[in-house]
Amino acid sequence: MVRMFDEVVQHFASGTTIHGVPKLLKAQTIQGKIFWSVICLSALGVFIFELVLLLSKYFEHPKSVDIKIVQEPVAFPSVSVCSVYAIDPFVIHEIYKLKTGTQKDSAMATDDVGYRFTRDMSGELDDTQFGVENAFIKWYLDDFIEKSSDFMGKQENRLAIKRMLGSEAEEKYRTKFLPSLASRLTLTANMLHEHIAFPGIKPKEFIALCRYARKECSYKHFTTVFDPYYYDCFTFNASIIAGARKTLAEGIENALSLVMYLPELHRDLKFNKMKTHLPGILGHDLRDPLSGSGGVRVVIHAPGTHPYPATDGFDVMPGSSVSIGVKTTENIRLGWPYGNCQKEEDDTIQIQQKTNTYKYTMTSCREKCIQSNLLMNKPKGCECLDVNLPTFTEVEHGEYCARFDDVPKHCQNKTECAELKARWLKRMNCMHDKEANNNSLVGECNCHPPCEDVDYDFFYSSTPWPDANYVNGVYRDLFISHKFQDNFDNAQKRTAYFGDKIESDLDNEGRIKKTVGRLARLNVYLYDTNVVKITENEDYTGIQLISDVGGQLGLWLGVSIITLTEVFELIAHIIHIVCKRDDKRDVDVQHEELDYQRLPIPEIPHNNE
Repeated sequence: MVRMFDEVVQHFASGTTIHGVPKLLKAQTIQGKIFWSVICLSALGVFIFELVLLLSKYFEHPKSVDIKIVQEPVAFPSVSVCSVYAIDPFVIHEIYKLKTGTQKDSAMATDDVGYRFTRDMSGELDDTQFGVENAFIKWYLDDFIEKSSDFMGKQENRLAIKRMLGSEAEEKYRTKFLPSLASRLTLTANMLHEHIAFPGIKPKEFIALCRYARKECSYKHFTTVFDPYYYDCFTFNASIIAGARKTLAEGIENALSLVMYLPELHRDLKFNKMKTHLPGILGHDLRDPLSGSGGVRVVIHAPGTHPYPATDGFDVMPGSSVSIGVKTTENIRLGWPYGNCQKEEDDTIQIQQKTNTYKYTMTSCREKCIQSNLLMNKPKGCECLDVNLPTFTEVEHGEYCARFDDVPKHCQNKTECAELKARWLKRMNCMHDKEANNNSLVGECNCHPPCEDVDYDFFYSSTPWPDANYVNGVYRDLFISHKFQDNFDNAQKRTAYFGDKIESDLDNEGRIKKTVGRLARLNVYLYDTNVVKITENEDYTGIQLISDVGGQLGLWLGVSIITLTEVFELIAHIIHIVCKRDDKRDVDVQHEELDYQRLPIPEIPHNNE
């Protein structure tokens, strides 16, 4: 057996194509055998070292980035527009009239407010048509303003809070959170907490004219999206009117062109003279970067994604025409193990209403994570929600940090109620601290970019519009031909904005100029359909690994496919020898058994008695 193994191995070694091994066996001297042994072992060692490097490179899963410019159909971006006023200016004026007309009263009955509002609007109103406005104004004047003023508190309340929370908290209360009491976000938090519907801007009263790709469109082609600061925003998706999601139509002639009407606040609202202040609705605070402006907030974002106007948007002012040229960048990323992108099957996320589902983005993931952590129990969370972050379905059961706690009327201005009022400050203090120091929190979110997404780069140009020579033409086109004023169902509102008879105002240059001056035009178009395509590819594949291993084998050991065939042949010979020996052993055992069976049975002698 051993002799047969030795013969097979000697035969393989003497004829193999592995360089060095035949030289080792054929060496006639000891020095020669040592020399070739060192050469063979050194080559084997270097090969093993190179093999480890190759395997290490492969299991690091490197990737390369390919950037190319291709001309192909691109997805027209979604365009979201929001009125900066958020609440209907006509309703704002009604609130102002009620507030200034009853300031001398210590309290105002809800029924009286409802009656006054109904009377002021148009005599006898249909409650189903104006129920939202009535309910909101009743709640705003009777509940929100009262609580907001009460949380401001008297001096003894602030001193009590200072004793409980310390001087640092009192400083925050004075410099940061006291202005927040009258902010729009605080109004939103309390409005949502009380499930109060808000009288937002109606799309048919906001979008006066719409064209896309040389086709007429209208406010009906827009979907409504809620934003905690701007309330109702309206999103245009090109696929609704065009059918196809992608297009090659570039140039401003194929643009989405919108004309939006922005009614002017009533002349009675003289905020620059501090005549009145409506907390959460109107008022200017230099500490609020979004307050004090007018016009339209515009967001350009990928189709199917949620708009974030406060962070991603820009303003378009009345009396101007803004053109936005858009260029598309398409990103294709690798998933595990080459990257950490979010897979397509997991790239939807529900925001606000259960029926609204949006594509996954890193922003939505991060805000969802922060919102979820804020709702956690202390010390990690604050046990409440930030109204400025979207309310996802997973956290819709939570309460907002900025909501007002119910303070019993018998102690609204007593120091023993300071603890009740301090709850609001504690929640807001916790929320701001958690969000300001969220480095570790964001790291725990595991938010990764989607495996496929589209970015839009754009340039912005603005000019006064319309030119003085075309004011009358714009007025005739919009109000005589298209009769935009008929979109206003409330006759009193329509009269306040446009007058009794549109046709009779054609000679009233002042009214025409004032009305047209409240229009803003927006053009969004693809200025280049050449797409910048950024694609991640596997930089080192399994095929490349096999090729490199083969190259190292050939370089250091002289191994080729023929050599591998020789090795397989050697293994086959060894297996054959082992199997043949086992067969021979079985045959020998069988022969011994047969010989044993042939032996004569010895006779046992009998004793004769």
